[in-house]
Amino acid sequence: MSGRKYHCLFVLVTLLWLAGISGRAVAGPYSNGITDGIAYNDPAIVGWATGCSGWRPNWATFGNWSDATGAAPAVSNDVVSLGDGGYAILSFDVVISDSEGPDLAVFENTLGVDSNVFAELGFVEVSSDGVNFVRFRSHSLTAGEVGAFGLIDPTNVNNLAGKHVNNTGVWLGTPFDLAELANEAEVLSGLVDLSNITHVKIIDVIGDGSTFDSYQNPIYDPYPTEFPSGGFDLDAVAIIDYAPEPTTCLMLSLAGLASLLRRRK
Repeated sequence: MSGRKYHCLFVLVTLLWLAGISGRAVAGPYSNGITDGIAYNDPAIVGWATGCSGWRPNWATFGNWSDATGAAPAVSNDVVSLGDGGYAILSFDVVISDSEGPDLAVFENTLGVDSNVFAELGFVEVSSDGVNFVRFRSHSLTAGEVGAFGLIDPTNVNNLAGKHVNNTGVWLGTPFDLAELANEAEVLSGLVDLSNITHVKIIDVIGDGSTFDSYQNPIYDPYPTEFPSGGFDLDAVAIIDYAPEPTTCLMLSLAGLASLLRRRK
């Protein structure tokens, strides 16, 4: 969304919250959209998407596919809007593989208002050939429609990109861990290789309840959004590599090698 529209939207959602019509119920079981987010300047980020293409409705015209490549710039208007049901497929110069902790993070220009968020959500899928994709299992407990500029409680949402906020002093991405996909059919059959992920697909959730999470719950987020900056506003996708701690066996092996070298000297 543009800078002016971003400001106006922030004022509007704040007024909605103050009026008590945010649609938020009791806190859910998931993170608050802040504590587990990946900062755009996290030193564990080792790469960013280098290519992007996709499809979006003809009314979703804000931004270009190139706006989703490269590092997240931490500004609200450097995004490509996907529109209702639109999608983007991103490619990388660095292969993504399953390591300790989250392996990738998806950035969107989400607004936090108190403990709620204005969040346009997206499904996330990965592929090792650009053809066969496997989707992260998502969960949404939002009870009903929230309106075009309504708010949701991020603690009711899991594994949907866009729940992590960017207006709290740091720009945060939603983390995803490839280990969660280990038992999915596409992985077990060999169609998707978690040690060689080359593509990430982001699909806008149509927030009127017509799309469903992995447990057949209807998903609600701001709807309708039939305007140029409507739908998921994709900013960037980062590759994360948290180096695991050396195992005891490896440490002993290194110590033994060092001892052998000393004896040879």
